Amino acid sequence: NGRFGSQKLIHTYPTRSTGGGPDGSDALGPRGLDVADFDGDGDLDVFSTSEISNSVCLHENLGFGTFALPVFITNSAFGVNLVATIDMDGDGDLDVVSSSPLDNKIAWYETLGGGAKDSDGDGVNDDEDAFPDDPSETADSDKDGVGDNADAFPNDPTEVADCDNDGVGDNEDRRSPQIIAALESQITQLQSQIAELSSRPTIEQLQDARNGSVVISADNGNATISFNIEESSDLKTWQKTGDKITKTIQLKDGKRFYRFALDK
Repeated sequence: NGRFGSQKLIHTYPTRSTGGGPDGSDALGPRGLDVADFDGDGDLDVFSTSEISNSVCLHENLGFGTFALPVFITNSAFGVNLVATIDMDGDGDLDVVSSSPLDNKIAWYETLGGGAKDSDGDGVNDDEDAFPDDPSETADSDKDGVGDNADAFPNDPTEVADCDNDGVGDNEDRRSPQIIAALESQITQLQSQIAELSSRPTIEQLQDARNGSVVISADNGNATISFNIEESSDLKTWQKTGDKITKTIQLKDGKRFYRFALDK
């Protein structure tokens, strides 16, 4: 709507006592200007040149209309009057380019750190990312070395896990050793049971121990075996006759297995 607020100074250059200004002095030549989000924090920063002091400066935007003290990129660009920012080397950082007519130079200044770089591509710049090489983590609020996403207690540097999900960290939870001991005991029991079962011979193994034998297991004090009688005229096709032979034997001396074999 064409309305603006009052002037807010970013930086005032010093003056020299002899010059052509109205009061007989000259500002030390703010000539070139560029605006870019140099550090990737979402605020536009300002670059300026001083033609008389031969300097190129960065004025970092701290937010809310305030700027940091100028950072001198160079003070040997004689008569510098233009400045621009661009990623010259393709490393994700904005570099600075200047022209200085008094020494007939166009120069660029490589940014060696900071800037809008996001190594893990998680949308958070490296200078703000606690884990710049891990796209699954960006913050470590309690500074315990474990990212907030993986930390069950992101604001408590003494705790990172809660194995039993009771809301008490494992380091503080007095039940944790008991739970771990109980789990270890159960594992030991299961391993013992598996070993015992693995050492027992199978029915097939016992049956193969003697040709023509049939092994059955016995429980509840009795062992019962039944034979269904079938008939065939060609030894290929068999039909049930409906007859069956059943034999029940009472166990003796705690025996659990019996084997039946045909007489040869």
